[in-house]
Amino acid sequence: MTSHAETPPARTNRDAIGTAAAAIEPLLNRVVFTGRHVADYLTTEWMERNTGSAFNYSASVHVLCSGSLDRIASEMQQLGLERGARTATTERFVVDARVTIEMEHVSGDENDPAAIWLEYASLLTMVAKLERPAAPLSVRITGAPALLALGWSVYGESGESPLDSAELEDIITLTAGRAELGRELTAAPPELRAFVGQETRRFLAYDGAEHVIHAALPSANRSAAMVGRVLERMRTFTAPASGS
Repeated sequence: MTSHAETPPARTNRDAIGTAAAAIEPLLNRVVFTGRHVADYLTTEWMERNTGSAFNYSASVHVLCSGSLDRIASEMQQLGLERGARTATTERFVVDARVTIEMEHVSGDENDPAAIWLEYASLLTMVAKLERPAAPLSVRITGAPALLALGWSVYGESGESPLDSAELEDIITLTAGRAELGRELTAAPPELRAFVGQETRRFLAYDGAEHVIHAALPSANRSAAMVGRVLERMRTFTAPASGS
């Protein structure tokens, strides 16, 4: 008989964001959590995540800041975090053996076409409460419309195949799991609505769109309505804004 006593419990993205938030608690009012880790807090309809996906769990938590990266880095070190790899706009910090934080500076550079979606991701936010044994933590996370736009931006820049993209998988998961997303998009800034509509339209024109949705959502294999629901919601994203 095989013992499972030494098998650690599966890590989840909520575990990772909770660990990261606790490690930088004094800085929480100055940063925004974004990316796939916050998608679970935006899901309002139960759905099964693709547990066999290579993208299901990420140990690198994406955090945005508008202040000086050098100043944030100094404060992160004072909190005991080890500095890792750095680029012109990002720096990685080691929380523990299983979780890292990728801190990204939001420059607001109008000459950088991709920067606008990072800026929206840092401004169009909501509060999420992270439950923990000691006391809950409140963190700012990117709201659903801005997360959708950021996902499309990263996916477009990656040049990845639809079936190999973590961002596209997250876009589909968010679309399937948040019924109010279409309504929220109608209230989003016009350029954000237009960008999401454009990128969604491009994906829907792809011959393998339904297959990609099936691959991202295993529950689609047991619910004939699942793929249709995702496709219908995506079509609403492409509709012109009222009055345009």
